[in-house]
Amino acid sequence: MSEEFIAFRSRVIEIFAQSGVMAKNPGPEEDLDLREYIEDSIQFISAVVEIENQWDIELHDELLSPESLASVNGFCKSLWELLPHR
Repeated sequence: MSEEFIAFRSRVIEIFAQSGVMAKNPGPEEDLDLREYIEDSIQFISAVVEIENQWDIELHDELLSPESLASVNGFCKSLWELLPHR
């Protein structure tokens, strides 16, 4: 993983934590199943809106599917692909 991606992933995780979705901050090599941490849909939507605002992107429904949320690393990689620098 590039340093740029690691910083991006950390920011996404921070947004989830600030929204109350995640309390645990996994290390760069650790992967978590986001579905285990989403207990409140309002908190999750709040995190999604913040992610969209942070990078001026729109998350498509398939990115928010349960399958896409099975891996924080996979979710971040999908978000990374949406960024204009890609």
